[in-house]
Amino acid sequence: MIFLLWAFCAFALETKVEVGWGGQAVVSAVNPLWLSVSNPNPSPFSGEVRISGKIGSPWRGEASYALRLPLFLAPYGRVQFLLPWPVELGMTSVSVAVFSEGKEVSSREVELFLTPGRLHGAIGPPFGSAEILLSAAEVPDDPLLLWPFSRLDFSRFPQEVPDAIKAWSVFLGGESPWEPPFRLEIRAEPFRQSLQNLRSSPPLWPALIPGIFLYLFALGPLLGGSSRGRPGYLLVLVAVFSAFSLFYSVLREGRPKISSCVVSIQSASVRRFCFELWGGVSWREEEVELPGFWVEALPERGWGGLDLQWDYGPEGWRTRFSLSPGRPRVLLRLAQPQILLTQEGKTAPPAWLISALALPWEKASVERGFLPDGPRKTEAFLVLLP
Repeated sequence: MIFLLWAFCAFALETKVEVGWGGQAVVSAVNPLWLSVSNPNPSPFSGEVRISGKIGSPWRGEASYALRLPLFLAPYGRVQFLLPWPVELGMTSVSVAVFSEGKEVSSREVELFLTPGRLHGAIGPPFGSAEILLSAAEVPDDPLLLWPFSRLDFSRFPQEVPDAIKAWSVFLGGESPWEPPFRLEIRAEPFRQSLQNLRSSPPLWPALIPGIFLYLFALGPLLGGSSRGRPGYLLVLVAVFSAFSLFYSVLREGRPKISSCVVSIQSASVRRFCFELWGGVSWREEEVELPGFWVEALPERGWGGLDLQWDYGPEGWRTRFSLSPGRPRVLLRLAQPQILLTQEGKTAPPAWLISALALPWEKASVERGFLPDGPRKTEAFLVLLP
């Protein structure tokens, strides 16, 4: 018994978790998640942190969010993480578990204090009527973590206004003393409709020419022979048309199973970040993996099947999710400008893009191209704005 107690204590870790600025988790926004893990043991620890939560409801459908990242602790060591964590309606708690060699060694569940409206914050004095007070050093480098704020007041910064605040203002609609050249607004329905039309179809001639040949030269003679009591003709007829049906179905289903589109919006006023939308639709149940930290941009009324998983590795974040047949999904992220197009050159923005994104299009320069994505090509639009 003493040995078992000693073994349990040897692996016990202390974890502390807080979600949201000031403990207030804003709904329909990416919130900061502070995680602190302490190792009270004289031996080093190597394992993995797994964070999970459920959104939605049994009535409107449920989805799960999961985040994994490696954990390494020195003897008596302590590590702190500041992580992005999306919060949606129906998410009442977050579970945090630590695993080592596939076995759970520590776990806890944290209740969320949900806030439906975005927050009013202030950076440095005077604070005024702000709900959340921050210092300049507490402004995160990731603009997604500022999403819960509707407004940030500040008098001045030691240097230039951080790009994280500029990106939050331009791409996430935040208000502050810094005036952006424009504010992005996404309209859901035009984007979804454009995704539904993305499916690539095979050309008609492989079906049309053999079909005409079979109709003119095979259907009549074979049916005539079978009607005169020759069952062999009927078997040949069935075999020929079955082979043609198999050929055409293989040709059609051999096309790319996932059709996708990427829109990257870059502003000269925000040097370090761009806004990217990824939209995709599949005609089979498919698993997708994207580099970076992506979140749901245009959720439908039901959350069923909209699971997301984020894994952190040597190359940074990777997002994994599934596509259901015929159901488009749109994800967004804020990242460093790095989109590389196989360019077709400058083009006029298509009508669906103008309808989907509220932007000063008269000032925009649009380039269209493709991103190599394994066996398929992803259509991409690069929108450059002042």
